[in-house]
Amino acid sequence: MDKLAKIVADTVTGTQNAIPAVKALAASGAHLAKDTVSNMELHQITDKSARLAQESLTWMQAVAAEVDIKQSASNATTWVAENPRLVGEVASAAAVFLLPGFVAARALACLGFGAKGVVGGSAAAGLQPLLNPVGAGGFFATLQSAGAGGYGVPAVNAVVRGTVVLGEGVKYFVTSYWRSGAVEANSSLERSSG
Repeated sequence: MDKLAKIVADTVTGTQNAIPAVKALAASGAHLAKDTVSNMELHQITDKSARLAQESLTWMQAVAAEVDIKQSASNATTWVAENPRLVGEVASAAAVFLLPGFVAARALACLGFGAKGVVGGSAAAGLQPLLNPVGAGGFFATLQSAGAGGYGVPAVNAVVRGTVVLGEGVKYFVTSYWRSGAVEANSSLERSSG
């Protein structure tokens, strides 16, 4: 935790040291742009940039002073320990969202969309005759292209990401609905009317 506090302190110090550099940069920019903007406007821009940098530094220092890094880390550790299933679900969804090609390549290979074409005896091989003729740019061709690392990769990756977002949205809706007591209210209505 002391390392994190040092990083925050170094960041604040670095920002303090950067203010003169921002002023110098703004002044040099003002010198270069003197043909298009009057010197008075450039001076105002330089002053405003320095003022904004100082305000940002003041805000960072105030936030750093209020944050108890050790307590925050302890709270986070406790929450993770108390919610391992949720952490696992979120981490899995994030991994699939960030690395859709990892999931898509394996799924396509399992279905029979290989790097050199449709794999004989696979699900893709069984589907191909049903779709003949296979048109360029169609569903089957896009899957085959993705399996071979071609133009279909971005489309398949987008579908994988969309599936993750949709799945997480449905999960959130269902769990929110369940927690709201709507399921129990509906159940009691059915019992009372039956």
